[in-house]
Amino acid sequence: MRGMGSAAMDLYYRTVAAVSTVFRGQRGSAFLVGLLGVLRSLREKIGLSDFERLVEGHLRRVFPNADQTRIREILKEYWKRHQSSMVALFNNRRISPRDLDRYLVIEGRQLLDSALEEGRGVMLLVPHFGDERSLHIFLGMAGYPVSVISSRYMDAPPYVRKCRLLMGRKWNRVGFPDQDPRWMFQALRRGEILHIAPTGYGGPRGTWVSSFGVPVLASSAPYRLQRSTGCRMLTALCRVLPGMRYEIILQEFHPEPDGSDFSQRLFHRFEEAAMKWPGQYEWKTLVIRHRESNTIARLGRIPRNEEELERAAVPSDSDPDIVLMKQD
Repeated sequence: MRGMGSAAMDLYYRTVAAVSTVFRGQRGSAFLVGLLGVLRSLREKIGLSDFERLVEGHLRRVFPNADQTRIREILKEYWKRHQSSMVALFNNRRISPRDLDRYLVIEGRQLLDSALEEGRGVMLLVPHFGDERSLHIFLGMAGYPVSVISSRYMDAPPYVRKCRLLMGRKWNRVGFPDQDPRWMFQALRRGEILHIAPTGYGGPRGTWVSSFGVPVLASSAPYRLQRSTGCRMLTALCRVLPGMRYEIILQEFHPEPDGSDFSQRLFHRFEEAAMKWPGQYEWKTLVIRHRESNTIARLGRIPRNEEELERAAVPSDSDPDIVLMKQD
């Protein structure tokens, strides 16, 4: 949970892990999600955190016609999705491949199967939406050869880091951004699946796009990987449904031969999904990317990594109403 110190975060994860051994399975886990929702509601009566106020500010800008009731409904759905993903860290440990039909439906599965049959590899373009971690875990359980690019979570306590990486390491090949990138090309050339999040920081080689009305720096890595390998590309969402069920939605994504508007078309598709299911989208991503754009505009240059960019940020860079970077 954002804003927690290391000790508090460690205690929170250990507490949810312990309680999840009592509230097991779909019904028990769904009850636990509801219980965590009640606790969050009680906390909100005390007042919103700085981060929560930033999320609310962006929602007001993205949904200008929504009244206070609707904004709070979206926030409630958003935090419930967060709590579901948290509980899933522990509930997924108890799911086996034979249980998947009770938990999961895959829309567009034939697209994935036919793409794999071509033998060129498949890149899954996965935004921060729903439960993207469970997406690659469930596909691995279903027998698909999935490699995933993951954070090392080095800023989290060791127990939290272990929880976040455990199931991915069990069911997938896990690689990290600071590794030699050849492993990603090799996975695709073997005809396997590469799960990648295009909504991360773009860095000096990134592409400027519009995201919910603000300029953000998108990664060019997906386009460069596709050009090099000729792999198929699918966008992939993992919607969190009531009762700890999930819907994976797969859609074809065709890059233009000259690469024009690749990132912008991709972000537009993600934006459409967010507008349709706003409670599922990870609005924290927009908060961070918007702050980064304002920091870059002040600095007049693009830092090499997110750590340097975060150190250079000032509080006003996060203001949802301030857009320093001019869009074409």
